[in-house]
Amino acid sequence: MEFDPNEIYDEPTPNPPSDFEWKVGARDDEVTITKFLNETATVCVVPEKIDGRAVTEIGESAFEQRQTLEKVVFPDSLQCIGFSAFEECRALQEVTFPDSLRDVGWRAFAGCEALQEVELPDALENIGAYAFNGCRSLTDVYLNGSLANVGDGAFAGCNSLTSVNVDSPLERIGDDAFFGCDSLTDVAISSGAWLEIGSGAFGRCQALSSVFLPSSTESIGSNAFYGCVSLTSVSLPDELRVLGCEAFAKCQALTKVYFGSELRDVASDAFVGCSPELTIYASDIYNDEIRKLVEANNYRLG
Repeated sequence: MEFDPNEIYDEPTPNPPSDFEWKVGARDDEVTITKFLNETATVCVVPEKIDGRAVTEIGESAFEQRQTLEKVVFPDSLQCIGFSAFEECRALQEVTFPDSLRDVGWRAFAGCEALQEVELPDALENIGAYAFNGCRSLTDVYLNGSLANVGDGAFAGCNSLTSVNVDSPLERIGDDAFFGCDSLTDVAISSGAWLEIGSGAFGRCQALSSVFLPSSTESIGSNAFYGCVSLTSVSLPDELRVLGCEAFAKCQALTKVYFGSELRDVASDAFVGCSPELTIYASDIYNDEIRKLVEANNYRLG
């Protein structure tokens, strides 16, 4: 057989409209897919149009528990993936997201245990609560572009996740967003917006050894880095104003903490259970909150 070099560039053939139940969307020229009917398919290529209308949304539970599904390709028209849309598709390994995608909904891919890589588009603005919860094979996450919110528990229990890189105007990392990601070693966040890190956001990430937070980080919630036993030092951003209860509690290897100049509200137990060698480095040693913290816990002042 003669090799055709153009063959590798062929567009995948969309599934026929008969594979889907659908309804007219928010506008008359838009479609929401409500159910995938092909129960034995290993690959689904969602068409860009059905009945002459653009496919803009995957609806609630539309592909939920399709156990044979291994790959999904979305059209360039797609804007939203809804609640539990692909929850517990346990064989799903590969998803191709379009540049048009703006919202990934609550539990959209929760329990997709075979999913290995997620490359989210720059236009994405929101990752809903528990969206990728329990995706045990997921190794890397890149969050770029327009992303403003990572929802509660969004990546919790992703046991193979090793690094998180964020370069977007991120405003919030939700409660327990990356809780219990046992293999996570590096977190690097670049954000131009005021950033809130929620309670338990990186709690019990036992391999976490490197954290870079942007200067615009405004608050770190209670238990945010609780039990990160591999963390040895942390530099708190200059603009940080609030450090919550037990924010770095039980970080047993933590020996150096560098404070910024704007901190005005720090819990006295923020570092409870850390190394007895813990030393506080502060640019403003006369800051009342830092002084109280040092005196109440007999920490060293560097």
